[in-house]
Amino acid sequence: MPLTINRIIVHEIQKDQRVREAHLVESSRLMPINGETQKLAEKLNASFSKDNIFYAHFKREDGHQFKEAFSNYTLVNTNQDTAFLDFSRASLLELRNQLRQVTGAKGGYFVFVDYFTTKRYLGVFLIRDTDGILFSYDETSSEYSINTVTYLNIEKLAMACRIDIEKYLEPEADRYLSFFKQGQEDISQYFTDWIAADRPESSREFTTALTTILDNIELPINSQTGSQYDVDEFNDAVYTYINGLPGKYINIRNLSEQFFGDPNRIGDYAQENDLILDTEFRAHVGVLRNFKRYSLKGGNFKLNFSKGDVALGLISILEEDKIVIQQKDLHDKIERILGNQEDE
Repeated sequence: MPLTINRIIVHEIQKDQRVREAHLVESSRLMPINGETQKLAEKLNASFSKDNIFYAHFKREDGHQFKEAFSNYTLVNTNQDTAFLDFSRASLLELRNQLRQVTGAKGGYFVFVDYFTTKRYLGVFLIRDTDGILFSYDETSSEYSINTVTYLNIEKLAMACRIDIEKYLEPEADRYLSFFKQGQEDISQYFTDWIAADRPESSREFTTALTTILDNIELPINSQTGSQYDVDEFNDAVYTYINGLPGKYINIRNLSEQFFGDPNRIGDYAQENDLILDTEFRAHVGVLRNFKRYSLKGGNFKLNFSKGDVALGLISILEEDKIVIQQKDLHDKIERILGNQEDE
């Protein structure tokens, strides 16, 4: 879906990694929405279909400048351009003060974008333009402009946060913050502290989301046979693959590459269907076990069956308290048992 920019601005924090001093160079007004800013926003947003994404929400307690400034911005119905400018300035002023306490941290260009794709987002992207080819600053007008985005490589994007505004505004909202990190480096602690992100670990939630995806996504081609997997064959292969991972830690891109030949296939499906899935997480053993086979107990009965059995219609619900199982061997065995009882 095309990306529509509502507002965009760039500020810079100038800080060398070896010193504590940090300077905030502000833009005095929003950037114009044109072809260059459009291409910039599209490239930055595309980073969230890449590697190393994790989800979080704001910390519950008050006293965090970014969280409060963002909340105030979402409540504004008039003069939204001014509110957006004030929000970006206030939050970065707080970050500058925080960075003065961190010797090893580096500055960079901070791009704030309010935009709409499939839903409305607020993105904050930290770009380190070491070659100086992306942005230039006009001291007379006190504003940044884009030189060109032709040479913008995703490697220049150090880290980013994207806020799902629609989800944030929902009652009891959760996991509306998504973070992107570059390569194997962790998101800098100062960045998540500044955003006031709280990242609850949920092995069960992520494993459930993954099994939901694998239950509904089109079955891939088995690279060994050249034919499409059937349900049970695919589930067994995925189960074996995950069980063989050290600590059962799943990397979604690696899993997607292994079975679909495309590292983005599973992640893209998750985003398209609004499913929350970190790039890396530890598999929940109980949820994973049910991915391969169901084991249910009710009253004096215990039943084991696979998702393939369900897909083939071998087990189904007839009425509220009746289950239909189509299995001839089992039928014949039960028939013999009941027949022997009648003869006694």
